[in-house]
Amino acid sequence: MSHVETPWTRLPKQDYRAGTWVTSICRRPELFHWEVKVSFSLDLEIDDRISKDEVLDLLREMRFEISQEDTDGVRGNFPRSNIFAVAKWVSDPNEMAPRTEGADFAAKWKIGVRANFYYVMSNYDECSADMHEFLARLNEKYDAYFIFSFEKEKIYAVKDERGMRIVGQF
Repeated sequence: MSHVETPWTRLPKQDYRAGTWVTSICRRPELFHWEVKVSFSLDLEIDDRISKDEVLDLLREMRFEISQEDTDGVRGNFPRSNIFAVAKWVSDPNEMAPRTEGADFAAKWKIGVRANFYYVMSNYDECSADMHEFLARLNEKYDAYFIFSFEKEKIYAVKDERGMRIVGQF
């Protein structure tokens, strides 16, 4: 399909597969509503004492809407906050070391689950409430240790042999 150059409006669009910007041509841009939703990722590493089924049960308890589930993990979102989450099951022994910076205390842990939670800034309060509830349930129901951080760089919460501690605001 080719495009003919006209005085129509050019609308930039990210081509995420190629990592480049492409241009779309639109005759009536007023028909399009462009909304930018800013989000950021918070990361959770849980040791291997929690099972895949236990993680799924915990997510379902919170009415997590699963959009994709396979042998590698699960994707979906929390309906109240619209947090999008991706959880991956870690089984390769070479991948089980914690990746969070500054988590030297967890050097001997074997990570069994890595999850990314994408907050939507316009729903920050709901996102925060959902994450606090999720971590509280994880802490109460399971013995597994975990590290919750901002992009694996700044630690916000930890559960280890001393219990769960919130060390940063999220």
